[in-house]
Amino acid sequence: MAVSEVLELKQEVSQHDIDELGHVNNEAYIHWFLKSAYFHGTVAGWPVTDMVKNGAGWVVREHNIKYLSQVRKGDPLKIRTWVETADKIMSERHYELVNAETGKVLCEGKTMWVWVNYKTGRPARIPQELIDDFRNWKYIDEYAAAWEKYVKTGIIEIGGKVLLDRSAWADK
Repeated sequence: MAVSEVLELKQEVSQHDIDELGHVNNEAYIHWFLKSAYFHGTVAGWPVTDMVKNGAGWVVREHNIKYLSQVRKGDPLKIRTWVETADKIMSERHYELVNAETGKVLCEGKTMWVWVNYKTGRPARIPQELIDDFRNWKYIDEYAAAWEKYVKTGIIEIGGKVLLDRSAWADK
């Protein structure tokens, strides 16, 4: 049984995502997957800015992506992501990119994350509170609009409260 429920988000393909072959470039998938992971973590109560402030958080150990069908500009897409496992120091997050009209899975992905003490760079135990927060997390309709704003501005805002502002990172 997965640690979290599935978070499903609308994804649009921009011209910037298209490569010389006329389909979505490989790096766009990783960008979309990581962005959805940041969003999911934030709405579950674990924004990356808090982790940095507290001195421990996630780093990527491994990405695995399986491309099942080409994606092109104009395709109606949804990203589905969830936390599959969380044990000791590692967590596996899954992703699916699906055609929003047909439900066909176009791409599957996994990221293995390691919980790290940022000061020492060494793995540390995942806080039980984090695992519990993902287990108890529930989707609310307000996330759809918050996701659209995040994609455009780098800001995650729920209920008038800014939970994450990635635009501030550009200055660092």
